[in-house]
Amino acid sequence: MTLNPLEYDILTVTPLLQDIAKDVCFAPIGLLNMMNSGGCVESIDLNGNLVMKVRGEGQFCVYASCQPKVCKLDGEITNFIYNSGDGRVLVEVPWKVEPTTLGLCF
Repeated sequence: MTLNPLEYDILTVTPLLQDIAKDVCFAPIGLLNMMNSGGCVESIDLNGNLVMKVRGEGQFCVYASCQPKVCKLDGEITNFIYNSGDGRVLVEVPWKVEPTTLGLCF
């Protein structure tokens, strides 16, 4: 069987993580412009907030069961979009040689 260009779908499967103390569930999906979107996530830390090391640039997507209060890139507060209908959090990640620290505070 041969698939022609644009005649296929790529699905990303990622574990649903839960912060029991804050009753929040989230799942890092990754950079939407990459075929292997989750491959950009180098590490995840749950220290009361969700902190990830991300390599690459583009629109980063995270599923969250509730809207984050704050989003930070490398410690600086940045804009984000939250879609309450499907739980998508979208953040623009700029290009850097070293990984970007992306934090969501709930």
